[in-house]
Amino acid sequence: MQPSAQRQCAEEDTAEADELDAAWMLDSICQVNMSKIANIERQIEALTPEELSEFRAWFLEFDWAAWDRQLEANIQAGKLARLAQEARRDHAAGKTRPLTHHASPEFWPPYR
Repeated sequence: MQPSAQRQCAEEDTAEADELDAAWMLDSICQVNMSKIANIERQIEALTPEELSEFRAWFLEFDWAAWDRQLEANIQAGKLARLAQEARRDHAAGKTRPLTHHASPEFWPPYR
């Protein structure tokens, strides 16, 4: 085998090894995350009804706070500016209606 061919084979072997290492690392990370999630799921399944109710209330607040932070970040980044402009334009053109119907308890029966 010529020196240049040997060098090429060595480079290919190294590239293949790097790809395998990267794939193995990604697989390991996924397994750790999945085992972490599976562990959380098992712990939730083991909760008493009272503990589950308490967890649900905590998680609802946690999730809403995360959503609020994401929404605020999107607003700050200007990601909603076009939609806000559109809504203002539609409202100025008379294309909107009051939210009284949507604010009534009849509209939200599961939350009465």
